[in-house]
Amino acid sequence: MYGRSMISFSSINIIAVFVASFVCMAIGFIWYSPKVFGLQWMRLVEKSKDMKKAFGIGFTATFINMFFIAMLLQIVGTTHVGEAFTVAVVLWCATAFAGELHAVAWQKHPKELFFINIGVSFLTFTIGASIIQWWPA
Repeated sequence: MYGRSMISFSSINIIAVFVASFVCMAIGFIWYSPKVFGLQWMRLVEKSKDMKKAFGIGFTATFINMFFIAMLLQIVGTTHVGEAFTVAVVLWCATAFAGELHAVAWQKHPKELFFINIGVSFLTFTIGASIIQWWPA
């Protein structure tokens, strides 16, 4: 692990993780708004417009995602935003993209839903990782 024997949680900038989480949630709000993909997404997943309870769980999941991206950036030893972006793309391919592809194959999710979901996850992974890398420690 590049000469490191342990992950130092104290060196993870929790403020950057919170900011990245809020920005990613804002991206999600815009992405899933009725004027972008919201109505289409709700039709595909058969949801109503009342999803207030999901916001807390959604933020918690986003925070966990950003925290682990911060840990991964620390483990890899990224030194600039371009490296963080690359790590985020690799992580996105291995997790979000592959997971959504499984949902199409095994759960018969529509391809339209696949593209909506991978688009927002790509943006949040890469922008979140870039914010975490860019934010001063």
